[in-house]
Amino acid sequence: MMFPAKNKSGFGFIKTSLHCSTIVLNFKQQKHDVNTMTNNIETRIKQMIVTECAIDAYLVDGRMISVPLVWSWRLSDATPEQRNNWELIGDGQGVHWPDIDEDLSAKGMLHGIPARRPQRAVV
Repeated sequence: MMFPAKNKSGFGFIKTSLHCSTIVLNFKQQKHDVNTMTNNIETRIKQMIVTECAIDAYLVDGRMISVPLVWSWRLSDATPEQRNNWELIGDGQGVHWPDIDEDLSAKGMLHGIPARRPQRAVV
């Protein structure tokens, strides 16, 4: 179900489900194309929160990126303790989880690039 929402940039929607709520960042910019705006802003992470439903990255410029947890099969399979053991890499351009050898970048989250589970070899 989608509900309208408003922020300083314009209107967007909040998408809800039975288990998780996700903010769909679909706010329209009045003066600039959204893709141009994204490319011109330095994207650096300052804080990460991984829940049972989502991977939330809080950026230094105040934005928040949220993607479904299933986008990272390693984080989906990890324990809560492993999910909470992360470190910033590249001055905040990405995050590394040493316990599960997972890396995510802010740009990858913004552009919607999920990690694919590797295929098992048939023996």
